Amino acid sequence: MDKKTNLIQTFFMSVLFSVIFTAVGYFMSPADPVNVSIQFVVGLIVGMAVSLIIPVGEIGSAVASKLSAPGSPAFSFFMFNTILLIMLVFMCPIMAVIFGCVLGGAPLPAILHGAYGNFVPFYICGALAMQLLGTKISKLSAYLAHPEMRR
Repeated sequence: MDKKTNLIQTFFMSVLFSVIFTAVGYFMSPADPVNVSIQFVVGLIVGMAVSLIIPVGEIGSAVASKLSAPGSPAFSFFMFNTILLIMLVFMCPIMAVIFGCVLGGAPLPAILHGAYGNFVPFYICGALAMQLLGTKISKLSAYLAHPEMRR
């Protein structure tokens, strides 16, 4: 995947993750609307940063190609779940530190032990969304990145 398509896809996936994870987090412990909007924006920025620093798409594709044939539904399943796992492994502690320590003022040891407390609900909701929207986001990203191929 070229850099332009990767950047567009990273943005759309980060928006998707931010919406889902913010909504799940809100339903688990309701917060005021200002806090929810801050969570969304910070989640979007952290998600984009993690996706750009760690080649999650390439890792997901490599794992999926070892487990299934490219282009098959199983390939998409393995690729999207690998991407989601990598994203959550890094985003859960980063977001916990940002919201618990930086914005909440809690000491780091008090935050880190519960950093993965929301992992399972986030993973379930993220996996469902990725299976439903992941391929569409990939196609839309390629479409927007390459206007010469629209004809």
